[in-house]
Amino acid sequence: IQMESILRNLGYQPVLSMIKQREIWRRPELVACIDLTPFGCFLEVEGEASALKLALETLCTDPGRIEKRDYPTLYEAHR
Repeated sequence: IQMESILRNLGYQPVLSMIKQREIWRRPELVACIDLTPFGCFLEVEGEASALKLALETLCTDPGRIEKRDYPTLYEAHR
């Protein structure tokens, strides 16, 4: 709640409120997050560029399945 006050004082306004479940998985070079949202289940991977490239090649053989839209856009499309 204190952070909300700080953001409002900086001129930000809320545009989306969403509840999601997140599991975080780690290994030295990557963090993988499994997000269960109202509009689907998503895997978000963070790390160094070379580790990300290898992870994406290993996890997703079809680059067309990579979702590039952000959660607010996906949420709006879901409604």
